This record gives sequence, C-alpha cells and structure tokens, in this order.
Amino acid sequence: MFSKFMHGKDEEELRRLKMIFLTELGQHLNRITRFAGADLEKTINLIEAAQHDALQYEVEEILETKVKEGEVQLLVSWLGFTEEDDSWEPAVDMFEYVPKLVLAALRDADSDPVIEDLLHELGGS
Repeated sequence: MFSKFMHGKDEEELRRLKMIFLTELGQHLNRITRFAGADLEKTINLIEAAQHDALQYEVEEILETKVKEGEVQLLVSWLGFTEEDDSWEPAVDMFEYVPKLVLAALRDADSDPVIEDLLHELGGS
C-alpha cells in the first residue's frame, strides 16, 4: 500500500511497514472488543470506523480491477495524492480497510472466475 510513497525503500522495508500498519489496525479492533465485550460483532461499519484511527492514507476511490498471477489487485487512488501516486494493491488486503469499496469494485469488474471466487469468499455475492 505504501510503495508509491516510500521511494528508495527496499521490499523488506515495505513489508515491515505494512506489518506495522496491519498490527496497529488489529490492536485498535482488539481494544474496541476488550471494552465493548468479546461478543461484539466486528461489522463492516466497525472496521471502517476503526480504519480512520489507524490509516495514514485514505482511499479516494478504486479505479480498476485486474488479476495478476492468480491474485486480484485493485488500482487505488489515494485522497490528497496525485495520479502518479495511484498504486496496485491486493484486493484481500484492501478489504480489511475499505470493505464496501472493494466489494463494489469486484461487483463492477469484468467477469473473471478468480474475481468471482474472491467476491463469493468475501461474502459479496
């Protein structure tokens, strides 16, 4: 997700930064669960609310969908950044942060068995 913003960083550093980001979001959701109770249902709305506390970059829109090497990827436009900063991100990763946008993009994508399988797996069909 941060590759366009981390010029000069190697792949290992980018992976480390992504893991820090995912860990922060997970910790925030865990704190919510701890204070609200273990039976709290982590709905799409709750996840989206939690993302605003953890995200450093906000998704403006999803521009395109493609399948590359069996993985569904999304071309993401980042709020406040230029078209040069748009980046291809794994759909599964983006679903954690903006589930409604991902589901809409997958539904609007050209018919492809890999995309249709992922849509079904994410509960969007």
